[in-house]
Amino acid sequence: MSQEEEQNSYAVPIACFWLVFLAASSLRVTLTSLGPVMNDIAIGLELSSAVVSFLVTIPIICMGIFALAAAPLSNRFGMERIITMSLLLIAISTMTRSYFESSFLLFFSSFLMGIGIAIAGPLLSGYVKHYFKKRSNVGMIFYTFGISISGVLGSLSSSILNQYLGWDWTVTLEFWALPILVISGIWAAFYLFKKGESAALSAPKAKMPWNQPRAWMLVACFGLQSGLFYTNVAWLLPFLIEKGVSSFHANALLNLSIFNGLIGGFLVPVIVIRMGLKFTSISAISIVIVAATGLLFSGNNVVFLYIVVAILGCLVSSGLFAIAMLLPFSEVDDGNAVASWTAMMLFGGYCFAAFIPTLLGLLYDLTGTYDTIFVGYLLNACVLLAVFLFFFRKKKSENC
Repeated sequence: MSQEEEQNSYAVPIACFWLVFLAASSLRVTLTSLGPVMNDIAIGLELSSAVVSFLVTIPIICMGIFALAAAPLSNRFGMERIITMSLLLIAISTMTRSYFESSFLLFFSSFLMGIGIAIAGPLLSGYVKHYFKKRSNVGMIFYTFGISISGVLGSLSSSILNQYLGWDWTVTLEFWALPILVISGIWAAFYLFKKGESAALSAPKAKMPWNQPRAWMLVACFGLQSGLFYTNVAWLLPFLIEKGVSSFHANALLNLSIFNGLIGGFLVPVIVIRMGLKFTSISAISIVIVAATGLLFSGNNVVFLYIVVAILGCLVSSGLFAIAMLLPFSEVDDGNAVASWTAMMLFGGYCFAAFIPTLLGLLYDLTGTYDTIFVGYLLNACVLLAVFLFFFRKKKSENC
């Protein structure tokens, strides 16, 4: 049997599906759970809102910088073991970040949490490439759906526990520590003390692709799609209120955009399997451009806004993220290489994306209207379309 026939007949172990989903569902929940209790933290620890906002900023910065450590650690100790230890680090930092009600420990735990998320993220992509082989797109459905559902569950659980059940913010933030600890225990049972060769050790060592122009295109793709997401989260609500939408509908529309990420996180990888990565990528960003244009010129027609925001929620909240995470799979063939390319993509992409909402915020300061922010948002989407077109045209010419 040839190697290609062997890969086509390969059956993915059932456990791998659940391991990917459970690990991915641990990566966002601890960050999004902060939102509903930020004001309580500021009051409880007597901190300014600007200082408290660093609880979110610190892990995002870590997710960019420490992604570079993923590949070397995987090469040294084994991919599965490092994923397990990263999940354990997330669980411990979640447990301790509010236990002592100390501002220093709160920020330090957020720093450690960011390291765990940064390392686990790219290695999970490498894990999918190794264990799912030619069915990597199927594995990424579980990965992106886990990411999407964790983002929604984090925010929803904090709102319910803190605002409706009256839990203190310290206990609310610790809520997800036990589930993540259990998930790290499940991974440990499979891999931590496993005898035999790791996925990372069984594949050729992969260096960071700093000298690869196509890797830098992936950085641009990830950074631009992340910029769309963070702009949506930061500026959609005031933009809608400025248009004359009531506070009730504006908040409902923001929540709709976040919740629809669940649909996009599941649906987009399925479309990739059926229609291909190129068609899905270009179609998705083209729809975003049309929807963003409609958002700018829709006035305060609430029905139309619900339709447009629902579409943007599917694609911007997680659909484009799923596409970006699949791009390294089209470039390299083994798990170590995918992990290295993904680590570089996350490092550059997060560092780049962190500045986009701020730059768009400067447009508001200069013009005094949120319309200019979403003109910038539209330009961001147009640049991403151009990068996608160049990326896939270049790939086609290289294959000729």
